[in-house]
Amino acid sequence: GKYGLISRSNEILIPFENDDLSEPYEGISVAVRNEKSGYITTSGKNVTDFIFDIANDFKDGNAIVSTDDQYGLLNSEGNYSVEMKYDELIFIAEGLLKAKLNSNWGIVNSAGETILPFNFDAIGEMHENRFIVVKNNKCGFADITGKITIPITNSFTENMLNTTRFNNGLAVLVQKKKLVIIDTLGMKLPVSGFEDIGLYSDGLMPVRKSKKWGFADISGKIKIQCKYNYVSAFENGFAKVRTQTGMGIIDHSGKVVVNPTFDDIEFVNNYFLTKEKGEKHGLIDAKGKELLAPAYDRIEFLADKVAAAFKGEKRTYLDLFSGRFIWSEEVH
Repeated sequence: GKYGLISRSNEILIPFENDDLSEPYEGISVAVRNEKSGYITTSGKNVTDFIFDIANDFKDGNAIVSTDDQYGLLNSEGNYSVEMKYDELIFIAEGLLKAKLNSNWGIVNSAGETILPFNFDAIGEMHENRFIVVKNNKCGFADITGKITIPITNSFTENMLNTTRFNNGLAVLVQKKKLVIIDTLGMKLPVSGFEDIGLYSDGLMPVRKSKKWGFADISGKIKIQCKYNYVSAFENGFAKVRTQTGMGIIDHSGKVVVNPTFDDIEFVNNYFLTKEKGEKHGLIDAKGKELLAPAYDRIEFLADKVAAAFKGEKRTYLDLFSGRFIWSEEVH
């Protein structure tokens, strides 16, 4: 078993001399020979020698590579745009990477320039052009220019690195076992009395009180009663809710759009894909009308007008605008 690449006309583009070969991405494949990785173009030209222990796919013209536990950034010409000297290197935004050097974290851009100095204990992921930064068990936030926008004075716990982020201009911090909401300037909002708070979206935020979830506005006033076992943040005017009977959908006013009877629901293309026990799928429109009963193995959208539903080897095509079946191998 050797791997190569051929064209549709069976022309050999990359010779069959590789122990492994990735699908081409941005015109370049990762190839493995003798337990070392390198890069080859789809025309069979070597971009690099086979010298890497880790070789990632290219992203916006650059790829993270590693040899002997040292990381760098390679451009599509095979040259280093970021020197191979970091202990870790991770993309956090287009053209920006968080990097670890001598046990400290900083931010570099894809040209190798330091955006945020290497004097932090940890750096989180980018959300709304802000990322959490940690030093001496305190946290704050920085922006994409490397400016500290919220001072590093807030209490920090390890789980905040993955859970604390800005959403619609607000973030939730856990401070001395209390929840604090801040805006992008670090101003604290006067919201209290909740056991937990979710992501703010569409003017409402999930809140938990007396072990049940509901929604409140930015002032902390309850707008949708806390009566659910679980709720998601609002997205496109809808939120998932879970009760003892299952998962459903409510709108911004709290009106039930889809009764909570399903195992799971996914919002796709302005429709609700439902799932019941036995992995059976159905389809409901944004007004709550059932278009396909939960009886199918899978449902796919063909462009914006047609849905295809599969049941074993049989398939059904549905006109999404009219709700009528276009063609089916089943009798309805």
